[in-house]
Amino acid sequence: MRFENMSSANINIAVKLVNKCFISKVDRNTAIFWYKEFATPDFKKRWPHLHYLTYQIVYDRNRAIGLTGIYSHKFKKERAWLGWFGVIPEERRKGFGSSALRKTVDAARNRGYREFKIWTDAGDKSAINFYKRNGFRKSRREKNVVYNEKLIFRYPKNAVFYSKILG
Repeated sequence: MRFENMSSANINIAVKLVNKCFISKVDRNTAIFWYKEFATPDFKKRWPHLHYLTYQIVYDRNRAIGLTGIYSHKFKKERAWLGWFGVIPEERRKGFGSSALRKTVDAARNRGYREFKIWTDAGDKSAINFYKRNGFRKSRREKNVVYNEKLIFRYPKNAVFYSKILG
């Protein structure tokens, strides 16, 4: 398994993966929006609250099978978050997701983060069980993302949060 940084050169591969990985049209559109934003040269100027952001395409040999990412906010630099994460349906339950998540968490740990957070839809039992199997524990609901007194992001009402201490 290998990871390739997402860029404008491979954004079309990422979009195809999103359309396979995510069932919800809202999720697909939101993930595609963020991937395309990330690939623009002035991304950091347009999203100043982000301390760090990276997205990768996950490959098994030469076949693109999934997506992962890490981001953090300037106001909580010790905490990393899982970016849009998914494995194409035909490659699920083969260990690729757990391996990709483990490598993503390890990358966050190697960058010095002390905590790794995830949020997902409370109704997505498959995702919740996956995160629990991979050592994440339910954590308290997060406040909306505010930076310089400006609301950046409002978590959905049905969002649930999980975390792992990186030590």
